Amino acid sequence: MFFPHICDYVSMHSRICIKPAEPQCSNYGPLARVLKAVADPIRLAILDQVRDGEQSVWDIANGVGAERSNVSRHLAVLAAAGVLTSRKDGVKVFYRLRTPCILSLFTCVCNVIEAGVRESQAAVGHARKRGGK
Repeated sequence: MFFPHICDYVSMHSRICIKPAEPQCSNYGPLARVLKAVADPIRLAILDQVRDGEQSVWDIANGVGAERSNVSRHLAVLAAAGVLTSRKDGVKVFYRLRTPCILSLFTCVCNVIEAGVRESQAAVGHARKRGGK
């Protein structure tokens, strides 16, 4: 699994919605902007790092194993997309999820990944059975 912390978190804390009654978004531009903002491995690691609450840039950089300047650039992208919010305390800047429900997006992504793995394993097993006869 690519993001085990996120997948574990969302499987424990999410409610699965089979099909919404009506579209949640009538303008796909903002939706695409948010999805584009989170579609980066370091940004996903940042979201995983702050899933349980506010953290300083320094703590986030240490947690994701990246340079502070690189993390700051990624934090700015996530904040500009409305995914994160920040506050200053002296010289330190702290970030947190603006709406923690963004993590529920990862439920679906993790399910897609896991389904693909299961299907691949089933296909390999089926091919082995056929080849062994």
